[in-house]
Amino acid sequence: MPGKINVYNLGSKGVNVVKSPVHLDDGELTKAQNVQMDAVGSLGGIRKRDGMARLNSSVMTGSGKGIISLPLPDRSSYVRRFFVPYDYGGGAIGSNTFWESTDGTTWTAGTRGVVPQQLADYGASLGNGLGGGIWRWCVHRNRFYYPANSDGALHVYDGDEDTDYRLFKVPDNPRDGTPITKILSIVPYSSAYLLISTRDSTSRGRVFLFDVANGTLEQLGPETDLPYLPINPLVFQGRVFVGMYHGAGGSGAEVYYCRPGDASWTLDETLSSARGYIYNMVPFLGELYAGVGVDVGSNGVVMKRDKDTAWAAAATSDGTGAGNHYGPMAVSQDGLTIYGFRNSVSGGAAPTNRIMKSTDGASWSQDYDAGSGSGTSNCGIPWVDTNGDMYWVMFSASGANNGRIVKQSGGSYTVVKNDSANFAGPIVALSMPA
Repeated sequence: MPGKINVYNLGSKGVNVVKSPVHLDDGELTKAQNVQMDAVGSLGGIRKRDGMARLNSSVMTGSGKGIISLPLPDRSSYVRRFFVPYDYGGGAIGSNTFWESTDGTTWTAGTRGVVPQQLADYGASLGNGLGGGIWRWCVHRNRFYYPANSDGALHVYDGDEDTDYRLFKVPDNPRDGTPITKILSIVPYSSAYLLISTRDSTSRGRVFLFDVANGTLEQLGPETDLPYLPINPLVFQGRVFVGMYHGAGGSGAEVYYCRPGDASWTLDETLSSARGYIYNMVPFLGELYAGVGVDVGSNGVVMKRDKDTAWAAAATSDGTGAGNHYGPMAVSQDGLTIYGFRNSVSGGAAPTNRIMKSTDGASWSQDYDAGSGSGTSNCGIPWVDTNGDMYWVMFSASGANNGRIVKQSGGSYTVVKNDSANFAGPIVALSMPA
């Protein structure tokens, strides 16, 4: 009997011209025309190649002489501008909002927009460094979305108009008697939507789908009361996955998934005891990798989920101190290398802080020595540039007057901004008038 068929993961692995059709893996195509990969997989993996819509229903006769009343934006003078949030380390709030750079090398304290959400404003459970690894802001269609420190409202900075707008505050969670709703993560979902996760209390959070055109919020899995704090949601295999961050130690963090329209979240995995802090997750070579922080008596770890839902440790750090972590994670522009920021204390070999890499997800090696000082013990989610360069923001737990910005280019690392700078990650960039 005819019915609806939901297809997920279609074309996510591209075209394979080597294997026979019967030997193709799930997600592979034998051929495709006018196909463009959907970076977030929200439409099943592929979509029609972007292009200009036709002017009318038939081909114009004769020669086109011109078009009137259809101005095209002239962006020939635009430059890419990096933004790193200015963090006051829990002190008095000043007028500076973001560190800015147009070349990734020279940085100045700017006053565009408003002061963004501060690490200290999240409270002790998130203000100890992990807050810098949260994807607290993002660039989507050349618009910069971020929460304000003053009231937690979502703001958007329009690079074309060089103007900042206040959008809304996320409604408080009706399950909480004393709500303290704050935006945790803002992540692109598709060309029309953002994923927004919130901290509603010290042990409860939600995830929303935000329609950037209509301004509507849809809570995902509204019948599930997510335990603790949902961090950095992402799309994998056509579903929204989110890792949890436990404010108290001694218990394993959970990984949940759902699809828009689902009434509830599905529990995918509960990590072992002490592995209670998921920094972020990234897809790599068809599998899902999670950077995890731990409590006393355990190591930081990278957990891997294969396509058949099985989770296992892919890499571990040494040291057994409180706050050991492996994360955040990132994948190179060409998709061939996965990176993880590693912090090892209490018995870990030097250097305490380092960037690790792997080309297969199994064998990991040190790619950058970040030293053993507290000023580089935490890291924000790096910016992966279109030319393959990566920018890493490192800082201490306090976020005040220490840290560095490191540029990775062509396999080499360069410190482009060093200590005595108040900042915390992550780092973003958008195109705007010079």
